[in-house]
Amino acid sequence: QISSKRKGKPQPGYFSNFPHITYSDYNCLSFYERLKKDIPSLYLIDFDTPCKKGFYKGFIALDRKKYDTDYHFYRQDKNKYWSHKPGRTEVINFDASGKLINNPFLANRKYKYYNYSHPCFFFCINQKMAKAISTTN
Repeated sequence: QISSKRKGKPQPGYFSNFPHITYSDYNCLSFYERLKKDIPSLYLIDFDTPCKKGFYKGFIALDRKKYDTDYHFYRQDKNKYWSHKPGRTEVINFDASGKLINNPFLANRKYKYYNYSHPCFFFCINQKMAKAISTTN
C-alpha cells in the first residue's frame, strides 16, 4: 500500500513519489509513466478492444497551453458511453458540444476554458488492484 503525505488533490505519480507535474511533464509518455507507477495493473489498449474482466476503460487528454496546463480523464461506463467530471462539477456523459460521448478521442474536448486538444491514450484499469490510497484531504 502506497500513501501520500502531499496536501491537496492527488496527481498522477504522487503516490510513486514523482515530483510535482511541470510544463515539461505535460506529454503523454510522462503521464503514462506516472500512472503506470501508481497503478501497476494499468495497461494500454485501443478503442475497439474490450478490457479484461474486472477492468474498465479510460482515456486521457491534455491541454498544453503554457500558462495553465491541465489533463482530463474520461471513463467508459457499462452503457458504453463515456463520462467525465469537469473540475468540481458533477459527473456528466456529454462533451463540450452537449453530445453524448461515444468515443472521447472524437468528442469535442474544447470547453469554455480548457481545450484538451492533445489526446494521449486509452487504457484499462482495475480500481481494486490500485495500490494508491490517499491519506490526506
